Amino acid sequence: EARNDFQELGGLNQLEEEINIGKLLSVIDTQKKHIKDLEGTVRMLTQNRL
Repeated sequence: EARNDFQELGGLNQLEEEINIGKLLSVIDTQKKHIKDLEGTVRMLTQNRL
């Protein structure tokens, strides 16, 4: 019985890790979009100056 509990706990830990990785990937995705927006803004600003 104790072994079953341990296996379930392992499964939960893995699920938690996967959820955390999913959150991280989502954050990275959002950051990439922000960077693209910033690049676009910088491009516009530099073109207006020249």
